Amino acid sequence: MSAGSETLSKPEEKKSSLSFLKIVFSLVGVCSLYFVLRSYGFTRLLSDIHSAGWWIVPVAFTFIPTLFCYSAAWQLCTESNKPIRGNLFQRQLFFFRTTVISIAWNNLSPFLKILGEPIKAMLLEKHIGRRDALRSVVLYNVVHLIGTVSAFLIAAILIPLIYPVAEAMRFGCFFLVAIFCALAALLYFLPWLPIKRVQRNRWKGLRGASYWLRWSLQKMRGFYRAHSLALFAAIGFEVLSRFLEGITFFTAFRAIGAPITAGTAAFLDIGRALLDNAFFFIPYQVGSREFGVGFLMKNVFQIPMAGYVTATLFYRMVEIFWMVIGYILWIKPSSSPKSST
Repeated sequence: MSAGSETLSKPEEKKSSLSFLKIVFSLVGVCSLYFVLRSYGFTRLLSDIHSAGWWIVPVAFTFIPTLFCYSAAWQLCTESNKPIRGNLFQRQLFFFRTTVISIAWNNLSPFLKILGEPIKAMLLEKHIGRRDALRSVVLYNVVHLIGTVSAFLIAAILIPLIYPVAEAMRFGCFFLVAIFCALAALLYFLPWLPIKRVQRNRWKGLRGASYWLRWSLQKMRGFYRAHSLALFAAIGFEVLSRFLEGITFFTAFRAIGAPITAGTAAFLDIGRALLDNAFFFIPYQVGSREFGVGFLMKNVFQIPMAGYVTATLFYRMVEIFWMVIGYILWIKPSSSPKSST
């Protein structure tokens, strides 16, 4: 085989390797889900679903407060620099509608949930231009990252203070606090850290990601200097969204007759989000999410695990419901006002 053909085969070999890993991780997820369902009991699962009855309707709409927080944070990141036309309600409706569409596309992505971000930029571009739309989406994603890390940090601090966790879990929470503090420091100092020159083809993707993150954080610093109150308000909405997302678990457990407190539901969902990010390589977190929720209930919050599989299934049904809503909004033309130029 010639050198040229070997060079051409490298991308195909890399693609084949990635496909193999995806299949392996998919099988791991499916096997984990089967193990969890078998341990929980298929009959018990069907009984829980039947007992919920019409409760499934309010469960489906429990994601609205979280969506509102997401859209409000994004609106602050956008309109602090360049507002779109229309009255307050029209503008809020546009950002809420576009957020629902982007969440639907994000949930369609089996691994990294980023498919919705280009959609955001594309829809916003019609109102404020491409450059400002891209800037808005980049700023929002940094705010989303900061808000998510802040919520994880708050939960890791409060859980050992509120719940009688075992020493191993207490150490784990303190370890997470240290990790999140180190990550926050890295995000703060990254724009000034030098990037060593690397070989042209080695770690090229990592180097590009580092440059992109540095550029994003530099934009964030400019946003902070010009609109500090808007920045802190946007981060506050993002942190609040993480706790409000627990409403879904709170309502789901109540629907099947195994209620948990609102505080526990909030912390449980934050733990679920942390584990979802940790197991991002498993498509749609199949199996890992169910196992993680059960682990948190038993070993962290030390509460009965009654209904945890059904509640997690309801959570997935809420995601699917809003995916459908997002798709309907995507294909339905928007009548929102055009932007000022």
